[in-house]
Amino acid sequence: MSLVVIKAEVVRRLVHTDPDQAALQAADIETVGRQALTEIREAVTGYRPRDLDAELTHARSALADAGIEMSISESAEELPEAARSLLGWCVREAVTNVIRHSHARKCTISLRVRDGIAELQVRDDGAGGAVGSAGTGLRGLAERLSAAGGRVDAGPVPDGFTLTATHTGATVIRLLLAEDQQMMRGALALLLNLEPDLEVVAQVSSGDEVLAAARTSRPDVALLDIEMPGRTGIDATADLLAELPECRVLILTTFGRPGYLRRAMEAGASGFLVKDAPVENLATAIRRVVAGERVVDADLAASALSAGANPLSGREQDVLRAGVDGSTITDIAVALRLSESTVRNYLSAAIGKTGTRNRTEAARVAQQNGWL
Repeated sequence: MSLVVIKAEVVRRLVHTDPDQAALQAADIETVGRQALTEIREAVTGYRPRDLDAELTHARSALADAGIEMSISESAEELPEAARSLLGWCVREAVTNVIRHSHARKCTISLRVRDGIAELQVRDDGAGGAVGSAGTGLRGLAERLSAAGGRVDAGPVPDGFTLTATHTGATVIRLLLAEDQQMMRGALALLLNLEPDLEVVAQVSSGDEVLAAARTSRPDVALLDIEMPGRTGIDATADLLAELPECRVLILTTFGRPGYLRRAMEAGASGFLVKDAPVENLATAIRRVVAGERVVDADLAASALSAGANPLSGREQDVLRAGVDGSTITDIAVALRLSESTVRNYLSAAIGKTGTRNRTEAARVAQQNGWL
């Protein structure tokens, strides 16, 4: 990523003085970015939970190699698939702890389902060790189970050490991800799918695709970028909530502009976060909006309060937006079906409200504040 940042700086400096060299550097950025995404995919694949049966087979082999006798007791009732994946992680961590810390001679693994709750217990006859001595493994395991509505209890018992993990069958949160940058979208989907209670069920690259994808996939939460081809994320929020009001919307953006925040909240979004926040923060925000909370980036909220409301009327926004591409007064008038004198009046009012000297500066200030 450091290389990407450096090359991006080179592109910025050369784009006007040496466009050909800038294009070559931009191509390098794309190559490096794709390589990085491949490496991310390979890395996170190693953290995906294995199948429970495979973990039990591995545990039997590892314990035998360590000279530890193993027995397994399994429930006659079929474990839910979500529980099998999570309990596979538990078997891996617990058996590793037995081999490294217990000095045990025997280890018993039991699996059962009672009243819809799946339970795994790993018990050994060794000295065990304090829970904290297992390092971050048990802590990470406890966090993973907690996120899925379960829990982990571990500690010494009179004749050894026991780890008990339970899974209550918590509902997985279904996500729709709308992001026009393919590499960003792919990386976010991979990382979110690593969370035990989150699943990306639909991905789209434009605002125009959001509603159709939501109708098909029925997400619990839609994660929408603001600036996408077609309709913006804010426009798509209003469309989505008008038809699927039970869906929650989290706006994700590179541009932390106060006006965007206000408009997103007015459209009905439940949260607003910048993309450079850690994915752990995003996962927590998703769970919070599902629970009925609003989640807004603290710095952006403070900026929105200090910036005040959008001073531009709807028509003033329309004429500024229509003129961003350099359109003439006549072009704007035709596009908006207004007279040229009316367009001039709206532009004059917008210039005055933004404290600028001309319509180009007014449009820039309005964009920087998220008013357009």
